Amino acid sequence: MRYENLGWAADNFAGPVPRELVHSTNGRLELLQLLGSRRWRHGGSIRCMDVEPSGGSVVTGGHDHQVRIWEFPRGRQIACLRSHEGPIVAVKFHPDGQRLFSVSSDGRVRMWSRTEQRELATWTSSGRWCPHARFSEDARRLVLALPSDAGDRFEAWDLEAGRCLAVGTGCWRRLTSLALEPAGACAMMGDSRERFLEFWDARTATRLARVPSSATRAIAALPQWSRIGRVAAGQVVALAWHPSGPWLALSCHDGAIILFDLAERRELRRWQGHRAPALALAWSGDGRVLCSAGFDGKLFLWDPTTGEPFDSMVVDGRPRRVVLRGNLLLSANEDTTATIYRWR
Repeated sequence: MRYENLGWAADNFAGPVPRELVHSTNGRLELLQLLGSRRWRHGGSIRCMDVEPSGGSVVTGGHDHQVRIWEFPRGRQIACLRSHEGPIVAVKFHPDGQRLFSVSSDGRVRMWSRTEQRELATWTSSGRWCPHARFSEDARRLVLALPSDAGDRFEAWDLEAGRCLAVGTGCWRRLTSLALEPAGACAMMGDSRERFLEFWDARTATRLARVPSSATRAIAALPQWSRIGRVAAGQVVALAWHPSGPWLALSCHDGAIILFDLAERRELRRWQGHRAPALALAWSGDGRVLCSAGFDGKLFLWDPTTGEPFDSMVVDGRPRRVVLRGNLLLSANEDTTATIYRWR
């Protein structure tokens, strides 16, 4: 695909697109589309995004309180949904491709019709501020972290029934990350100020364990699938649960990315490719590739078996969230754009 002929190139660059933004170091990544132009663009940084199961649409959620649906691969905006009253923190397509969900920082969860471009339902959490939310892969489960001066809460939701299943109470100072097991059974969160990790049952909203992030001893009291041995000695920035096994990837404030085997309670890999914290982590559907997006403006694709990078690429826009779907890599960026890559 010749990027010089695509509309986004003329809309976002005064001259030719720099080659390092289009082709990766080893040629395994190629920039296909940049969502956003001078006319159609979020009014703030893009916080989250997802791709429709058929690959024909992409949804983005921005700091401007808007949810936008884009046609892919053309990049034309299909709809702009404006009902939210806070920055969007999570978006997810339903597997049927006809519905999508969004969560804003005001604690409201909304379900939309993609084809009719209208709101189908609204649910309200028990908190007024929701900085972190995560969907299960099948879009049936949702977990919310709701810090508050009156008491921090963790909520587990059943989206099929449209109701909150359970509410748990916690105590967090600066929650920076939240990850949900793909099956929706267990959640994990990290606090960068207090430097701890917490395991939660995502069905009953029960806290299973609180582990200091400098711990070196085995936590044998946890269930087998959530045991952890040596956690990163530093502030946890992002978390990503492996799609099929008991592996957990986490990024630290010093730029290191660590892969743990939770069942065997041991560290498997430690990567040092980024010069700044990796703000986002994502696994491919088959679990063979881990993607990291750093504050240094670089994307890495890692091989979890060898510990070596498959490839790396410069991103113009500082990515905040990444998604891997099939052979597509999506990056939600601070500069109000979203970039879509093809990888092989």
